[in-house]
Amino acid sequence: MAEQITTSEELDALPVESVVRGELGQTYARYDAGWFGVGRKHPLDVSTEVAYPLALIYRPDAPAPSDEDREAPSILAAADRFVGGDPVDDMAILLMRAWGEADPRSSVSRHPASHVATFVDMARAVLAARTPRPAPTVSAEQDGIDRACAWSDYRSEYGVSKGLVQAHKHFCAGWDAALGRLDIGGVQR
Repeated sequence: MAEQITTSEELDALPVESVVRGELGQTYARYDAGWFGVGRKHPLDVSTEVAYPLALIYRPDAPAPSDEDREAPSILAAADRFVGGDPVDDMAILLMRAWGEADPRSSVSRHPASHVATFVDMARAVLAARTPRPAPTVSAEQDGIDRACAWSDYRSEYGVSKGLVQAHKHFCAGWDAALGRLDIGGVQR
């Protein structure tokens, strides 16, 4: 389990290049100018803009697990000092290791601490994209009410008066398609 940071004093005591993560997944990295969230151009006021507790996920002065890591490119050693244990941390470690092995001379490989938060955000994006989202559940009664209201709005907006039956069939087909309830038979692509 990652070390918990519970106060702004504890946060400010961490060395430059440390990285922490909040309970909602937001990531902050420490630079000479202060703490920055991913994509921010100005440092955070850690006493008012940060929700505690935070999990310490990278500390540059953490000891490497073994002596043989001292010979490895710095990004691989940094990946070994990355603590956590949840899927986002695991994915970030895999991304860091893959980058270090693929391009050990890149600036990312030579200065990994400045990119740890980016790897965490990339990992979060990959996991979010692979997580299936359940279809929204709506009762048949509520769906009927929603469909009738939307049909009424559609008729008012587009002035449907002629070919009402055909327009309603097209509207219902579009409604069902939008909700993923197609029943067209045959092979679907």
